[in-house]
Amino acid sequence: MMDDPATKPIAIGIPWYTRAAYPDILEIMVDSATFPRDFDEWRQKAEATEMRVESEGTAAVRAMIDPEEFPHWCHTHGLRMDGEARGKFASLTAFNAVKSAH
Repeated sequence: MMDDPATKPIAIGIPWYTRAAYPDILEIMVDSATFPRDFDEWRQKAEATEMRVESEGTAAVRAMIDPEEFPHWCHTHGLRMDGEARGKFASLTAFNAVKSAH
């Protein structure tokens, strides 16, 4: 079955963190037990995801999550600080990146 180009996303947001922020990210996320403990291990996995997305012809947008601002964003949107919230934040970041490019 071939993918329908009309339904293929233009961009996909990938939650992204800085090395300096990573320890704080591990502290605030309710599902932090699912994260690699080591930043370099996380980054390797994130970059592999980024390359896979781009190899499929979709733009990968790094959605930088700030551990000081993300709790407020989650509260404003009625979300827990978990994978669902990170996914929504990343999707919104990608949407805004595409919107501002056009």
